[in-house]
Amino acid sequence: MNETALVLSGGGVRGAYQVGVLRGIVEVLGLSETDSCPFSFFAGTSIGALNIGYVTAHAHRGDMGVRELSAVWSGLRMEDVVKTRPLGLLRSVVRGVAPTLEGNNSLVDPDAMKFLVDNDDWWEQLHKNVDTGVAKGIFIATLEVATGRTSVFADVAPGVDYVPSGDPRRISRRTRLLPEHLMASAAIPVLLPARKIDGGLYVDGGLRFNTPISPVLRAGADRVMVVSMIDRMRPPPPEEVDPANEQSLLFLAGKLISAALLDPLEYDLAILDRINALMGALESVLDDQQLAQVRALMREKRGADYKKVRTLLFTPSQDIGLLVAGFIRDHKDRWKKGSTILHRVLRRTAAAQTEELEEADWASFILFDGPFCELLINLGHNDALARADEVRDFFA
Repeated sequence: MNETALVLSGGGVRGAYQVGVLRGIVEVLGLSETDSCPFSFFAGTSIGALNIGYVTAHAHRGDMGVRELSAVWSGLRMEDVVKTRPLGLLRSVVRGVAPTLEGNNSLVDPDAMKFLVDNDDWWEQLHKNVDTGVAKGIFIATLEVATGRTSVFADVAPGVDYVPSGDPRRISRRTRLLPEHLMASAAIPVLLPARKIDGGLYVDGGLRFNTPISPVLRAGADRVMVVSMIDRMRPPPPEEVDPANEQSLLFLAGKLISAALLDPLEYDLAILDRINALMGALESVLDDQQLAQVRALMREKRGADYKKVRTLLFTPSQDIGLLVAGFIRDHKDRWKKGSTILHRVLRRTAAAQTEELEEADWASFILFDGPFCELLINLGHNDALARADEVRDFFA
């Protein structure tokens, strides 16, 4: 029996794209509420952790509740979600301490970001799904502030043989997942406060482990569907860049975030390709007994088997940086009505846009606005439908 994992990476409001892809998967496979979920394992980081928590809580349904999840994203109001608190950040700077929940001193109000975790009913269902093996495991990546190590919080079903990584840069903590684990994974330093869990502080896992593929493989998955929100197909930058852009703090922030989130994914996928090639070569030249000896040696050294892993990767087919720039310009009248710092920045960005749009990567991570989320949901939905044959073959 194939064990299929769903891995959702971080990327702020781009998480709406993941919801669209899942809607497309459900539609292509013809799944209803009464069908079985196509995934056994679930892993996520940052906003992907929030989405993966919701999906795991609905893993007893074949449709994974994605229509309801779409409605949550489409109903977001920027004014409710992005509540900036510059005085809170100033307090932490003056005191020389990291923003923490207890200190109430971050740039964004943490209570405004609970739109995907503040539901007791589906948390009860999530735990039930794990306990009964409907979901064989859910893995949430965070960064432990004190040590700088990636910490993966794992809630694993009874009987599942999960062998954590021996990499000293990563530590696995088996636990009963709670809302603070997901909120810690999404706690971007400065923007959102670090979360205290068992006496330690934790922040956004995307800083070191944005696409947690390894944990689901070590738990037994042999097929992995990854949804990343980074523009992998973006063309190379021009040789000459507008000096005004190079000196823009927002432009720089967008580029740094994109680079930090994309590079680790490319590395992990390259490693998977090499392992698949290695296992294919071994299977072609060794007999069953020799292959068994090699597998035993690998398990002794690594703690888990190497095996071929099928992957299905979704990334946006359109440049989201350009997509959000056009959205900001087309909705410029809306930004005139707000008084927050973000509204003022959006007004300036809209005024600077011309017919030849400049990208606005920074906004594509923080613009938690229902109409923009709908654009991303539709993009993800269409991307999945466009690859319907590939999707059906992967899940066959």
